[in-house]
Amino acid sequence: MRRPKSFLRLCFGPAGWGAAFCALFLVSSLVVTMNASRTAARLDAEGATETATITGMDVAPRRPGMRPRGDRYTVSYAFPVGAASQTGSQTVSGSFFRAHAVGDEVPVRYWTQDPALSEIELGEAAYVSQAGIVICLLAALGALGLGRSAWRHAVAASWVARKGQRHRVRILDHEPALFRVNGALLWRATWRAPDGTPGASLRHRKSALPPVGAEVTILVDPGGRHPSQWEADVCA
Repeated sequence: MRRPKSFLRLCFGPAGWGAAFCALFLVSSLVVTMNASRTAARLDAEGATETATITGMDVAPRRPGMRPRGDRYTVSYAFPVGAASQTGSQTVSGSFFRAHAVGDEVPVRYWTQDPALSEIELGEAAYVSQAGIVICLLAALGALGLGRSAWRHAVAASWVARKGQRHRVRILDHEPALFRVNGALLWRATWRAPDGTPGASLRHRKSALPPVGAEVTILVDPGGRHPSQWEADVCA
């Protein structure tokens, strides 16, 4: 008899990995948002405005093969601070990049405590901070929603794996799960439990599923509280 998978392993199905990804994205977004918020606050409270000269412009794709809207636009510039000259570089929007050329003079805002902290696209730090708050909220909701789904699945699957009754059934069909991994569509095998209740496997590549018509072992909750589970999904 196959051993039930650990509760942690059952948590990390598609929903569990989705929750983990959202949590990691939330952490990285929080770091970016906090940095942008600190920059915006410093420039607002202790900033000064000067005229900068654009000294260089560069455009590079964020990832190979991405469309132009995914490009990263960078502007280098120099501006006077007292008798000295300060240089800077900032990632800017496509509209700002296309509206300027090397040699243009534009306003720059810099932190008087450390002129190395500056922005040539005025208000960008504040915008990133505000947008980051929305993104963080969405990432948090995604992590909570997917985490709750993963937890509920793990609780039900763990119970059925330990206490469910084993039955042999035939696979009725393969249904697309509307999810892709590395471009490959995932599928679910379907069946009917002995009491007629429909059941479905977790999402897998089609090659990993038993063929239609094949007999498989499922685990069924006698009380009908939890959905039936394919043995291979919940047991090692």
